[in-house]
Amino acid sequence: MHYLKAGALALGLLVIPGLSLEARMVSFLVVETGIPRGGAAEASSHWENGLMDIFFEAGHIVSNGAIKRIALEDADVLPREVQGDFDAAAAGGAEFFLLALLDYQGNANPSAPKPQQVVLRLFKTKPCRLVAERRYSGVPGAVAEELGAAKNAAQGIISSIK
Repeated sequence: MHYLKAGALALGLLVIPGLSLEARMVSFLVVETGIPRGGAAEASSHWENGLMDIFFEAGHIVSNGAIKRIALEDADVLPREVQGDFDAAAAGGAEFFLLALLDYQGNANPSAPKPQQVVLRLFKTKPCRLVAERRYSGVPGAVAEELGAAKNAAQGIISSIK
């Protein structure tokens, strides 16, 4: 009986570390572009929540930075305005960094702006490299639809984490 308990304990110690290898630490940053000063974009919070929900439900450890608003003028894959957020995520132990660029340019309703295009870029932090990129346009406008679109987008990119 003692051997059975010892064998079960040994097996458990071998299996448990293997299970934890599947969980990755992912840091998220949502960036708004194309919104005039003073405008508010509730849709950005829906995207942030939807993306994080799916990764968390898949067993990953998630963290996020505050939503940023920048003028996206350069064509860098990782804009210089977010480099500090990327570096902080990597220093904090994040293995992956998901940058969600929500472009509100050309929005028809300035009082309740909706993103016209969303670009998701998944980076490996060490070394820094782009792992996957997905683009979505014609994003739905209702709150439930936005959240659903964000969750669908997360499902589309989560498979890129290995």
